[in-house]
This record gives sequence, C-alpha cells and structure tokens, in this order.
Amino acid sequence: MKITFLFLLIFSLTKASLEAAFEIEELAAEASSLNNAYSALGDDPWAILYNPAQVMRLEGTQLSMGYSSPHPDFENLQAKLGNCILTRQILDIGYGIGILFADTNLYYREITGLLNIGKKFGEKENRWDLTAGSNFKLLSLRRGDPLNSTDPALNPITINKFSGDLGLNLRIQKTYLGASMQNILPANFGSSSKEKIPLEIRVGLGIRNILEIEKFHLTLNPMLEVSHRNKDFISQGALQIKILDKAELNFGAGENNLSSGITFYLNRLKQKRNEKILSSKKETSAYKLTLSYEFPLHETSSEGSSLAGMTFVF
Repeated sequence: MKITFLFLLIFSLTKASLEAAFEIEELAAEASSLNNAYSALGDDPWAILYNPAQVMRLEGTQLSMGYSSPHPDFENLQAKLGNCILTRQILDIGYGIGILFADTNLYYREITGLLNIGKKFGEKENRWDLTAGSNFKLLSLRRGDPLNSTDPALNPITINKFSGDLGLNLRIQKTYLGASMQNILPANFGSSSKEKIPLEIRVGLGIRNILEIEKFHLTLNPMLEVSHRNKDFISQGALQIKILDKAELNFGAGENNLSSGITFYLNRLKQKRNEKILSSKKETSAYKLTLSYEFPLHETSSEGSSLAGMTFVF
C-alpha cells in the first residue's frame, strides 16, 4: 500500500519524480475498503474517479465527502486528504463535479478540479447496456522547499495543467465490466525537464447480487480488478456483503494490501404509496457513513491507513 502523498513528497523533493502524483487510491472510503476494485461496481460518486462511465450507474443526485489525516512513521510530517464530489443525471445524461486535495506541512500540495459527463446506450429493460464517460481535470501542483535557496530544483513553484479520463462500463444482466484510462492527456509538471503524470489503465469485473438470501435481505457482490501504472501491474479482489438493507461489509485483498470496511445506512427515505399513482420511486438511502482501513503487507513504516466518508442521496 502506498501512502500517496508521502511518496509524492519524498520523490518531489529528492528525485523530482512524479510517478506517484495525483493517484486516486486512498481518496474514497468505500473504494479503499474494497481494495480499490471499483471500476465495475462503484455505487457512490467516488466511482467516477475509477471509471467516469459509472456516473450513469448512480441513482438520483448524490454527494460524497471524505477526509483523512494519516500519521506515517516519519518525524514532523503532517498530511491532510479530502474530497467532495457531486453527481446527477438529467435527461439521460450524467454529470459530476468535484474537488480533491492532498496537502502536507512540508510544502507539497495537490488540488484536482473535476468535471464529469456520461451517457448510457441501451434501454434498462434490455439484457445489456453500455455507458461511456469522461472526466475533464484541472491539476494544480505546489512543491519545493522555501528554506532551500541554493538548489534551483527545489525553488517553490505552483504549476497548473489540464488532463482527462475516459471510461466504459458494460452490463450483461448481473455482470459488469469496466475499463478506464486516467490522465490520457500527458500533463507535464517539470520545471527544467519533462515530468509527465503517468497514464493509468484499470479493468474491472463485478457481479451484482451473485447470491441472494431473501430472509435476511443479504446479497453478495464480488469484484476483481487489474490496474497498470508506471510499468507495474497490480491485481486485487473484493467482496461486498449487503445485510438487511441497513449495512454493508466490505473485504478486499491484493498484492500489496488487505482492506476492510463497513457502511451504515443512517437513514432511509421511503416513497409513500399513493393509490392514484401507478408507479413509485425506488427506496433510496438518505445518507450513509463508510469507515475503511487498509493494512500494508510489505511496508513496516506504516500501521495502515484509515478513511471516513459520507454519501448523501437526494
């Protein structure tokens, strides 16, 4: 597991490398609890970070907010990570807007502004449908060392660049296949030489409600995902267990991490039945709280990473 901004800090202040910059992992509580296997079956606004086409899989208007302040085993390092993403569907078009930030007390900061748009092809009644989506991103990077005036490479600097993501999500009955590419525009953040944000490719497979036990309102949703960044392939798998329409238990495992989490549905909004109305809206959650924890399998310098997030459905 990577403590993203820690490696960003070390790389940016020493080797001026941006191989770990603007990573999406460890930003979303539910995605982290599922070990980031989130490109096929994401069910909150954070899903568009992993695959922008998933905006068309989200019902209603949704708002997700997350925050964490990890404490890695390094002296004097303080870090804050936060985000807020809003998604909505209007006239069969999905939209999303968000802001993400990672900040440290050692003059390293990332801010991402995001605009999402998606479209579905195929009717809901069909056995299959396909969604497509894209993210337009404004990336802002601040780095340097204001106390070091002798090395030009460490002069404080803020650079703003544009980039983007593309994604597809195919449904065949209960099976979902997601594929996405992050940072398809090669944003260059180098001050004296080229330093491009790496292209990231993710492919995910998920099955919704592969097992249902009606007596307990229990369903199982398995997920698999493979990602490629910096010439490295990483595979991970996860299982989501929904219980009594009131909670979800999430478990994930990969080459680098073990993860777990729990989601509580803190309130439910039920559409009141009206005999004069032939159809009624599906029951949706008013808001839910997600807590997650990732445990590294190979690193001894960190005890893990915990995240918390809230999602509101309107």
